[in-house]
Amino acid sequence: METREQMVAWTDVWTDPTLVFSEAGELLHTNAAALRVFSDSEREEAGGVWNHIQAHPEHHPFPWSNAAGLAAYTVHPGQVDGCYFAVFKDAREHGELVAALNHNKLLYSGLANGTIEGLALVNKGKVIDSNPQLWRVIGVSNAVELAEINLETLLGMRNWKRLAVRLGEVIEFEFVNLLGQQLVVEGKMTQVGQDSESFALALLDITEKRKISQDLLQTKERFRLLVETNPFGLFLVVQGNIRYTNQAGLEILAIQDEEEVYNQRLTNFFEDGDQVRITEDMDRILSGEKTTYLEVSILQANGKAREVGVQMVLSFFDNQPAVQVTVNDLSTRMQLVREQMRRSSAEEANTLLKEEINQHRKTQKQLMRAERFNRSIIESSIDMIMAFDAEGNIIQFNHAASVEFGMTAEDAMQLKGHDFLEDPADFEIILKDLRKQGYYAGEVTGRRASEEVFQMLISIAALQNEEGEETGFVMVGRDITDIRLAEQELRRSEERYRDILDNASDLVFLVDEEGRITYANPAFFSTLGYDAKSLKAIKIQEIASPPEGQSTEDWKHWLVGDRNELTFTGKDGSELRVLGGGSVQTNPKGQLIGLRCIYLNVSEVRAYQRSALVQSAKLESIFNS
Repeated sequence: METREQMVAWTDVWTDPTLVFSEAGELLHTNAAALRVFSDSEREEAGGVWNHIQAHPEHHPFPWSNAAGLAAYTVHPGQVDGCYFAVFKDAREHGELVAALNHNKLLYSGLANGTIEGLALVNKGKVIDSNPQLWRVIGVSNAVELAEINLETLLGMRNWKRLAVRLGEVIEFEFVNLLGQQLVVEGKMTQVGQDSESFALALLDITEKRKISQDLLQTKERFRLLVETNPFGLFLVVQGNIRYTNQAGLEILAIQDEEEVYNQRLTNFFEDGDQVRITEDMDRILSGEKTTYLEVSILQANGKAREVGVQMVLSFFDNQPAVQVTVNDLSTRMQLVREQMRRSSAEEANTLLKEEINQHRKTQKQLMRAERFNRSIIESSIDMIMAFDAEGNIIQFNHAASVEFGMTAEDAMQLKGHDFLEDPADFEIILKDLRKQGYYAGEVTGRRASEEVFQMLISIAALQNEEGEETGFVMVGRDITDIRLAEQELRRSEERYRDILDNASDLVFLVDEEGRITYANPAFFSTLGYDAKSLKAIKIQEIASPPEGQSTEDWKHWLVGDRNELTFTGKDGSELRVLGGGSVQTNPKGQLIGLRCIYLNVSEVRAYQRSALVQSAKLESIFNS
């Protein structure tokens, strides 16, 4: 063995944990097997075998175990060209190793059979091992049948190539299984070990999920068409402002572009004498009361007034309570009545009055049809809409609620309001708020017919009769389980990235455009000896020394890059060689606001290299002499 580097390369191919020491007892190398088998604390304990090797130069094997006594090894020491090594061989009996192997097999089997994904170990296109979930996806009944199948042909050449090229990525594709079923799956392939022909394949059947998504899109489109083709003007009003109007509503206002009315006050489009009545009726709707049919004048964009009939109901828009205002154009009919009354006698006036009554009845019928139309809109809503009487009995249960809770409207009529919540006590809290303020909005946990629980955002308004007595309440709700799960995943992701930075051995720091250090990870503080308080008064130019031939003023240039080797000065004056680089941070205008930097302490590596050069020079001198 001519060089220490050859010794390191030699031990790295050994399958047993191995430590390499210098003649002075300095730990020079820990091979890959030791890094994989030993924990950080065990590697530190294993370094203590040097004392035994030094005390027993005959290099006989000796026993060794970790501090916890859970792992026993036989250490085989040796020496090659001034380097000492210690090989750790497992000292357990054959029976113990077999028991451990069987235990691991049991754990692997439990994990594979318990997952919702189909899993397989594939070699050269053939299935070596698989779980029952994959059998169901492929359309076979056991692993023997699956082993006869060429997955590359079954899944399709193009899909197989996508999986093989994008190792570790989730790919969505379709294929027909052996039962003739057209499936949509998410697949991922990862390489197993160093063998380029062995892969782990995972397939998840998402056919039903895709079907539900398509049905939801179709429901939304049907709802949109119903609203857009409605012959009556429809306005959705939130806190007095128009948030939506259909084409019929724009025609009544004589406005072409919907953006011209968006977020405008609804009352601004009515004559002054009618604005108070409109405002009062909207407030009553939001408080859970019913309002009567109104005939008022609406102002068009050209300044002309048009006679209209107005009916209001409670609705829901963007997770907020809203008022749905239905407007029926009466201008043509009212104008005709006034003209005829001016030209007619008293007898004719009576006749016209009768006609007016009949027309009014027709208008009422039109409003009833509008209410039925609105009922169809409610049934087409993607939000759950439920109505209860004063005793908490269900009196209205729309289609979305049936889908979400997994029961028919007839089954729901047999239940009470608290039966739909995981905790019945929540229902009493809701009733208390309703009696106190007539309205409730918040997040609660619901329970489906299958006993599955889910998070939902609900808005509830009390219903009252003409005497102000409470007659029940109406609830509008939406499943927000996926939103809450996404929020939790985001928080976990942020915690993982922060943990990575806090536990990284590299020096990670941020500096502003003046060179002040605005952030540094724990490795920065521990390596250079600074604390957060002392770092506030120091700039990076005082810590990092410029490369040869460059000035301190150019620190922004020589800190940026990916292979910079610089000298950092610690708080105690010691100098460290670091290798790394940084990237520029800019604001939206492209102006420099700071740098992101990450550097690795390579002082020991450079010291080893210098020592190796000296040793090599000595050996060369000896050889030449």
